[in-house]
Amino acid sequence: MDQVVVFQKMFEQVRKEQNFSWFYSELKHHRIAHYIYYLATDNIRIITHDDTVLLLRGTRSLLKVSTIKNPTKIKEAALLHIRGKSTFREYCSTLAGAGVFRWVTDVNHNKRSYYAIDNTLLYIEDVENNKPLI
Repeated sequence: MDQVVVFQKMFEQVRKEQNFSWFYSELKHHRIAHYIYYLATDNIRIITHDDTVLLLRGTRSLLKVSTIKNPTKIKEAALLHIRGKSTFREYCSTLAGAGVFRWVTDVNHNKRSYYAIDNTLLYIEDVENNKPLI
């Protein structure tokens, strides 16, 4: 099976089932170093440990990203999503409304960094322990 198809299925599965520990285990198994999720387009750029770059094209319609930055709202959205209190779509809509353009997940260090469209770092979280770092 094509690598892109495998990763598309993994991302789709975690969005539906919210089984985050399985997801990060699979990313590590496939030697993924980072992935970048673009909220506006639903595209995902995957970078492996050997610097291979894969692009997963989004399937939903475009999402408008606010220019108003609200780190508190980002933290609340992340916590709700991790607790299973919001769907992936609701999570993305809330983040876009809080000014998040993209997030970068460092799989090895279990950190996710949220950025605005002007590349301002808005929030960092520990995805393994579900804790804010800034």
